Amino acid sequence: GPAAAIAAGLGEVTTPWVAVVAVDMPFAARIIEYLAAMIAGAGSDGFVPVDAAGKDQWLCGVYRTAALKVAVSGFDPIVGEPLHKVMSCVDLQRVHVPDELIALLIDVDTPEDLERARLMAQELMAKEEEID
Repeated sequence: GPAAAIAAGLGEVTTPWVAVVAVDMPFAARIIEYLAAMIAGAGSDGFVPVDAAGKDQWLCGVYRTAALKVAVSGFDPIVGEPLHKVMSCVDLQRVHVPDELIALLIDVDTPEDLERARLMAQELMAKEEEID
């Protein structure tokens, strides 16, 4: 599961902070940029966006690497552990992202989700062209 994948990847991380992103979240980069701006002077060990339904989106967050390594090391084996259980060991700040970003917290699990993501991408590109 995701907890084991994060634990495996952390062995390669050499930076003080790390972004964790699900591969099925096509607009995660914009959310990560928003969260990364909070790192300077951070009192917590990570920032997790909260979606429109109030659900923490663990797989679209920015975390202090050392804290995440400590959290995953507390589970032996990590395989099969629920991600929320691992993340409960990290001092996280839940972030309610601005309205203009909240729609970007989508994941693509179905053909309908994919079509919605395509339409959103077209809209975003059109807005960026207007700005240029």
